[in-house]
Amino acid sequence: MKSKASESPQEKVPRPGPPEGDPSEGAQASSEKEDSPPMAPTEAPAPPAIDWEQRYKYLLADFDNYRKRSDRERDQAVRSAVGRLLLRIVDLHEGIEETISKLPPEAKVVKDGLQMVMKNLENVLKDERVRPLAQVGDRFSPDLHESVGNVPRVEGAKEECIAHVVQQGYSVDSVVLRPAKVLLYRDGPQETE
Repeated sequence: MKSKASESPQEKVPRPGPPEGDPSEGAQASSEKEDSPPMAPTEAPAPPAIDWEQRYKYLLADFDNYRKRSDRERDQAVRSAVGRLLLRIVDLHEGIEETISKLPPEAKVVKDGLQMVMKNLENVLKDERVRPLAQVGDRFSPDLHESVGNVPRVEGAKEECIAHVVQQGYSVDSVVLRPAKVLLYRDGPQETE
């Protein structure tokens, strides 16, 4: 091999590349390139090395967040479905209760059978932590109750308190299944004798 200093100007003329069909000359040309001294850096600096450990931690955290979000969404869907089912059981319970109140006294056997079914439904609702939301005398809460009317306040009753429960509302673990429909005490014109 010749050094750079001893090369003549004729040798600095660029040589044409090897013909495409001759692999031996391609190997010879590549070996000449390897032997030549490195060129001065004129291109952009190389990108920094990738921190694979850091990327792994980010991906692991992203996956953990995805898993938690999926679990929350699944739990929410299950709670919603259970809430709808419990509300249907509540409606069934109320229907049986109304039917029992309208049965004639002669239908004692039917009434006893319906009361047993109603007791079983009450146990299911109790086991599932279904709670009624309204009682007469409770303070009105727009989060739990829906006012459907007013009645004049009687002596001893507080204003904005429940006077009558039109339709009971229910909740499960502080989630309202159905708000209670209530009548409220309100001050009206006082009657004098």
